[in-house]
Amino acid sequence: MYFTAIDIELANHHLSSICQIGIAVFEDSKLVETWDSYIDPVEDFNPFNTKLHGIDAWTVYQAPKKHEIIDDLRHYLDGQAVVSYGLFDRHAIYSNYPDSFKTHWYDVTAIVRKVWPQFDKGGFALNKMATFLDIPQTQHHDALEDAIICGQILCEALKVSGKSLDKWPHK
Repeated sequence: MYFTAIDIELANHHLSSICQIGIAVFEDSKLVETWDSYIDPVEDFNPFNTKLHGIDAWTVYQAPKKHEIIDDLRHYLDGQAVVSYGLFDRHAIYSNYPDSFKTHWYDVTAIVRKVWPQFDKGGFALNKMATFLDIPQTQHHDALEDAIICGQILCEALKVSGKSLDKWPHK
């Protein structure tokens, strides 16, 4: 089993304002590679977002613009099984890079809610599931750490369910 977990942070409420991307590649339930980058969104930062993730204009000073990382993203996403914790990250990627990648996209929250029915109605936020599964977390809303945790949650869900990733619905 090989998949790529992704997480994105935004500078403001616009999907176009990507300011950090984290990618974690898993093979046979083991983390084998990571990649992350701050992105200069060329947009203003909303104080709410900055308080949430700690990223501001100074953090992304001299960071690449989103068009400058497309080759990196293509390497990790194109033709891959890509997972995210909810569909927000998928929407952000396809809003910023329409028709750039062909992926099989899986929503880990949908899998979590099927594997652990007690979370079907709520309480399955990334940090809460990490706590439930005893996955260490140090900086919630850091895109790389959240991508890694997303992948670890998925690995545990697949183990508990006894199903491989390709047996779950994808977008």
